[in-house]
Amino acid sequence: MTTSSSTGEIQRKLTVATVCGKIGRMAADEAPRAVMHIYGMATGTKRGETSFGPWAGLTGQFEAVNLENGEVSISPIAILPEPMNTLLAARVDAGDPVQFAYEIGVKFSEKGSAGYEYTTKELVKQTANDPLADLRSAIKALPAPAPVAEEAAKGKGKAK
Repeated sequence: MTTSSSTGEIQRKLTVATVCGKIGRMAADEAPRAVMHIYGMATGTKRGETSFGPWAGLTGQFEAVNLENGEVSISPIAILPEPMNTLLAARVDAGDPVQFAYEIGVKFSEKGSAGYEYTTKELVKQTANDPLADLRSAIKALPAPAPVAEEAAKGKGKAK
């Protein structure tokens, strides 16, 4: 089920399949291509099991862009291609919320039955959620305080 929002389609979860649909089998001579961007803040994980086996998703705030049609999707759950999903889930499970942005692509592969494998390119350096670093950056961006008069600096210019 999807619902429309002002920033994009709200999806139950973001995966390559929910954002891009089915990726067709690739030919050996077909060039690799980027299919989506996904970015957000992972603050937790959600785990489950299906007939295909166990799965883990990241929870938080996520947005994805289908690079073929420009459609934007948002969701509180994201499942990334491996190994990125497992690597990020481990950091989040250790108590380290993570901001990330990736370009997900596909390239021909003889492995498996799909005829392709996913590629992942980091768009921005992953960062832990560090509110103090955010504040430090904000403070550095503020203008420097006005110089204090020499008399006040020596203690002679006390307020009355």
